[in-house]
Amino acid sequence: MTKAEIRQQIRALREALPPEVRMQASAEIQRRLFEFDPFAQATTVLFYASTPGEVETMPMIERALAEGKQVGLPVAVAAEHKLIFRRVTDPERQLAPVPPYGIPEPTPACPELPLPEAAMVIVPGIAFNTSGYRIGYGAGFYDRFLDLAPLACRIGLALELQLHDEIPVGSHDRPVYWIITEKRKLRCHPQLHTG
Repeated sequence: MTKAEIRQQIRALREALPPEVRMQASAEIQRRLFEFDPFAQATTVLFYASTPGEVETMPMIERALAEGKQVGLPVAVAAEHKLIFRRVTDPERQLAPVPPYGIPEPTPACPELPLPEAAMVIVPGIAFNTSGYRIGYGAGFYDRFLDLAPLACRIGLALELQLHDEIPVGSHDRPVYWIITEKRKLRCHPQLHTG
């Protein structure tokens, strides 16, 4: 299957999932994430703001802030094909949807967050395989960002239905080290971040 076909298949599965089931799964993923030792020890966590159909990250962001973690969220700099992360302390007031996709991003008033080597990066994706490779939204922003953060612990959050064995992998693709679903925690690279 092509990446486009897999995207279409997984999106259809996500859309067919009742909202209450997705919310329950998201709560279980959050529980597993916050019990994960590398996450518990991380002082800086780079999240993303979830969009409809994705694992719900806003409750995780709010809890991480309540626990005293420094939280960053991405801003896509389209002209440079890159991501920067801005520090967020009050998501309700500091995030605004950005065209054309309406993904919430931090406002320019939020300070840019330099990347500490020990940061935890929560990576979005439409589909993941058990080796940690993912299908994103097609622009390659996260793959380029992960090249700049080789020591950061990378975690993909996914519903079980987002796991797919046939993901095509290119030379530019960068894997996550762990995947957390509502049913399990998958270690994709045993030598890294052993948690």
